[in-house]
Amino acid sequence: MLVTYAVHEVELDHVPSIEEEVNTWGTQVDSLAQEIWNFPNGSELVVNLVRVVHEWTKVMMTQLWEHVRGIQMLPMPKGRVKQLVLEFRKLWERVWIACAEQQGQVLLAQGREAVSPFYNP
Repeated sequence: MLVTYAVHEVELDHVPSIEEEVNTWGTQVDSLAQEIWNFPNGSELVVNLVRVVHEWTKVMMTQLWEHVRGIQMLPMPKGRVKQLVLEFRKLWERVWIACAEQQGQVLLAQGREAVSPFYNP
């Protein structure tokens, strides 16, 4: 979305579909964040990291929407889109690492060997 809407000029007749796409992205992030918040044995660290992702997403949605509507243009110097994507990825990576560590601690406390959730024999 950032590449499509922040870098290129937006035609006004496309605004409703863009609004739907931005809202869908926000809803997807909200849903994933809610699943993690509701995960049993979730640590305070995980909850706080998810909160950071959630807040970052809300800010970006607002900025992107204001940009699309022509209220305030997003500054997009060379490399900024790549930087934003990397920021988002790193925020989620912190969440996944904290979740994996939390899961490992829970399994070890139960006397079972910790297995990566990404391991699929």
